[in-house]
Order: sequence, then C-alpha cells, then structure tokens
Amino acid sequence: MVGGNTSTATWKWYAIMDGALSSETPLNHHFITPIQVSSSAQDAPPIKQRKEEDWLTALQELERRQEERERQATEREDERDRRAAIREEERDRRAAERESERDRRAVEREEREERREREMFARQERWEKEMLAREERQERDYREREERREREAAAREERLFKLLETFMANK
Repeated sequence: MVGGNTSTATWKWYAIMDGALSSETPLNHHFITPIQVSSSAQDAPPIKQRKEEDWLTALQELERRQEERERQATEREDERDRRAAIREEERDRRAAERESERDRRAVEREEREERREREMFARQERWEKEMLAREERQERDYREREERREREAAAREERLFKLLETFMANK
C-alpha cells in the first residue's frame, strides 16, 4: 500500500491501482488486452490513444493526489512533532519552576528556623539577664536591709548605753 490510507482500500480498483503506482504490477497486465500495441503513439487509433492519454492523466492525477496526501501527512507529523517538543519544553519549564519554588521554600523555611532560633536565644538571654538583675536587686535589697537593721540596732544600743550612762550618772 503506497499511500497508507486504509479507507481507499475499499475501492474495487484499489489493488490494481496500488500495484501500478508502486510499480509492482504493470498496467498492461490488467487493462490491456493481448493485442499488439505499436511503440509509437501516432500509430495507435485515435480512440485508443485518447484512452491511453486519459489513463495517463488519471494516473498522473492519482500520483499528484498521493504526493499531496503524503506531503500533508508529513506536514501533520512535523506539526505533531513540533507540538510535542513544545509540550516537552513546557513540562521541563514547569518542572524547573516547581523545583526552584521548592528550593525557595526550603530556603525560606531554613531562614524562618534560624530566625526562630535567634529569637529563642535572644529571649533566653533576656530572661537570664532579667533573672541575674532580679537576683542582684534582691541581693542589694537584702544587704541594704541588713545594713539598716545593723544601723538601727547600733543606734538602739547607743541610746541604751546613753540611757544607762545617764542613769548611772544620776545615782
């Protein structure tokens, strides 16, 4: 089958025409009776010459149509290939975009985690500083209270000694 078109196989003359077009079967085997045909077209009777010309024209037209179908089939195949290449490029581009998006998100996640860690360390450091400051303040307050108590106790003792001294001096 030359054209590759299976729908033409239903034509009753298809096998003969297909063989003739593919040069497998000579046309004179099926259509021309065993009458001797002269080699010169001018020697043939006009009706027979016209029939031969009609057949040649028909064959040329069939060949032209077959070539046109083949050309169109080639163009369709080229177009399919081009579209397939475009689709493949689009798939590759989308895959690259998805990959870059995943990479970007991974970087963002890592940055967020690092920021959380820094914030956590900063909070912990602030808490430790606050605790240290609170402990220092409590220690200072405790020292000040103790010093004040000692001063007050010393002042009471001083008054007591003065009172005892005054009392002893009056006796």
